[in-house]
Amino acid sequence: MRLNPAFAAEVAKLQPALHAWRKQRKHREPIPETLWGDIVRLARDYRASPVAQVLRVNYSSLKRRLLTNL
Repeated sequence: MRLNPAFAAEVAKLQPALHAWRKQRKHREPIPETLWGDIVRLARDYRASPVAQVLRVNYSSLKRRLLTNL
């Protein structure tokens, strides 16, 4: 997948925090709300599907959060 340079830059800012959380999380622990907030902001700018794919987060959960945080 070829990424828009601005999108790639935003993803690059968010990936280290998401990676760190994944590395230390307990089994089935939910993504922290602060991290979800950053993911939702990114999805507002660049759409849910590409954000979910690149960051490997659940699309349905992201879409639901987008719709409830209008």
